[in-house]
Amino acid sequence: MFRENPHLSADEKKFFDPWLIGWVMPSLLTPSEYKSFLSVEGFINIKVHDITENIRLSNRRVEKITKFMVPVANLLMRLKVISAIHRGNFEAAATMAKTFKLGLWRYT
Repeated sequence: MFRENPHLSADEKKFFDPWLIGWVMPSLLTPSEYKSFLSVEGFINIKVHDITENIRLSNRRVEKITKFMVPVANLLMRLKVISAIHRGNFEAAATMAKTFKLGLWRYT
């Protein structure tokens, strides 16, 4: 979910574009926005658990892998071995790792 506080600026939200486009996701929301939508639909006693620390190591691995794989994916796309969509998946993973490192989202 997007970081709750401080709220993301429009420029910070643009950092997510390669991730959202690459994985065909419309957007992320903040925990409060998700809770609000769930409440409107009749859910009660909604709890949010932040487990961000549990994915920190995994995110470091994604960051290391994509540093190698994004350039490889670019080459493979130019050689017509993979499509732009497949290349976008690697870029999405790299952006996910980058925005996590910047503290722009939490795993909640």
